[in-house]
Amino acid sequence: PVQSAAELHPQRNWVQIATGPQQSGLRFTYRQMARGNAGFAGREGWSAPFGRTNRLLVGPFDTLREAQQLASAMREAGGDAFAWRSSAGEEVTRLFAEGESPQPSTEARAAGSSGAEEVPAAEASHPARFWAQIGIGQQRNALRFTYRQYARRAPEAFEGQSGWYAAWNNTNRLLVGPFDSLRAAQAFLTAAAAEGEIDGHTFRSDNGQEVAPLSP
Repeated sequence: PVQSAAELHPQRNWVQIATGPQQSGLRFTYRQMARGNAGFAGREGWSAPFGRTNRLLVGPFDTLREAQQLASAMREAGGDAFAWRSSAGEEVTRLFAEGESPQPSTEARAAGSSGAEEVPAAEASHPARFWAQIGIGQQRNALRFTYRQYARRAPEAFEGQSGWYAAWNNTNRLLVGPFDSLRAAQAFLTAAAAEGEIDGHTFRSDNGQEVAPLSP
């Protein structure tokens, strides 16, 4: 018999650890966070639609209290996490093949870390990531304008992407991403150049370096 949505996606308990529009970016963030957090042992990475973006989740947990315990430990370590319960029928999908989600490092397991030692607060919120830099500018409204102009010039290349910015001396970098690798960032730049004659270069942000989304 055909399963109902509620049967395919029963009510479950999770810890939400981030949000992001792209699955590739969610996978990258999950890898970074799982590596230094013993509480991720035996858990898997998942995502769920949330407005125009997606929730990044770890779980599922047998009870909401169990999820709250991990979320509380992560917040005490300086992270940003909270327990969340998906409704029956609400789609939550795996980020990795079953049983292949990244697991904590040996050091994190031995320390029983919830992220305090291996992943400082700034690094947990802003892990090292890969980007395509397509411009610079001091004013965020100007960065948003440039991003929209470029997205119109190369709609296929920009489809599914989002704009970000990062401080750079007295100005800001205009970024697209994040991407799983520098190669993926370069592939985007190649496509944007071919479709819209947009120049740029790849950029890797450091652990703890703040990269913020451009508001619509």
